Amino acid sequence: MNEVALLRQLHLHGHSSRVELAAILKLDTKTVTNLTRDLLKKRYIKACGLAPLDRGRPRQMLQLNSRVLQAIGIYLKEDAVHGAVIDLEGRIRHKISAPIFGEGSHKALLQTLRKIADQLLRQSKVKVMGIGLAFPGIYDTQTQRIIECTHLPAWKGVCIPDVFQGVYQGPFFFDTFTRAKALAEQWYGAARALENFILVDAGVGIGCAIVNQGQLQTGATHLAGEIGHIIIDRQGLPCRCGRRGCLETVSSLEPVRRHMQQITGQTRQRLPVPAMAALLTRDNPAIRAAVTEAGQTLGLALANLVQVLNPAHIVLAGDMVELGPLFIQSVNEGLTEYSIPTFRHAVRVIPGTLGENGALLGAGILALQSLFSS
Repeated sequence: MNEVALLRQLHLHGHSSRVELAAILKLDTKTVTNLTRDLLKKRYIKACGLAPLDRGRPRQMLQLNSRVLQAIGIYLKEDAVHGAVIDLEGRIRHKISAPIFGEGSHKALLQTLRKIADQLLRQSKVKVMGIGLAFPGIYDTQTQRIIECTHLPAWKGVCIPDVFQGVYQGPFFFDTFTRAKALAEQWYGAARALENFILVDAGVGIGCAIVNQGQLQTGATHLAGEIGHIIIDRQGLPCRCGRRGCLETVSSLEPVRRHMQQITGQTRQRLPVPAMAALLTRDNPAIRAAVTEAGQTLGLALANLVQVLNPAHIVLAGDMVELGPLFIQSVNEGLTEYSIPTFRHAVRVIPGTLGENGALLGAGILALQSLFSS
């Protein structure tokens, strides 16, 4: 527990002397000296120079050794697998990707995941602390199987602990990519100084992660945050989940993309997100209206969430944010219109800062954070 506390302090403050660590942790200097000796031997920490003093001997400063403290993060998206070796400072040291196809088989998907993991293990120059996997869908915490994944059918039914069987036998951690993005923003991004926030991930699907007192809240069965299937219109469009009028039928990427393609007549090929963002710059009223409706409807859903959870911040992430400021502006408009003013004044909407790398970094943090939990 003392080692964990010491590592956590060095992560938060960058570098400290043994005397400073003893004072912060309320431990005697002999205990801290013994702890740091063990951690230096493991190469988890390293000396980083001397701090001069007005009187007495200069103090040796210590910091985390990010060259040794590395992990592999793998992010499973609906159309690709992205993997990277990351270090504790949030640097991506190696990165590779491979396409996947939504209608492919379990076997083909697992082969791709294992290939990515194997390549990254070979590229890593140090022994990694573990592999973290961030993925879409809902999983059963008892069986650890994926029970639903509407955007990637081949993922349904997969037993998560078996994903890297035959390739990797070390520590393995996993969670949904929305919660992974929240971890990444909390460690390295827009939420670094925040204790209470909601991260909303608006892309092909819509999910949210809830952080309270610095801790992710997962709910009784690890399903908290599935806001994409909140029903906002009982007579609305059919949703892939089998019901009607879910938030995803209006505010996710696919309905907005479909509207843009119909408006522009570009129906033969799927518009990529940068092309969608470029269309918005042409000031086409119909295209702007599609994005505005998506943002305001998400704001409506968030107004209800804000009045239940009373967060200080909402961090917006995902492909919809990449469309530009109109979407964020529209979310704010919907949130203002449908919130009780007292609640609205207490919450601020901010964009995430990590973009596509958020889920990848978050997947690596799933493995690295085990160093900081007793």
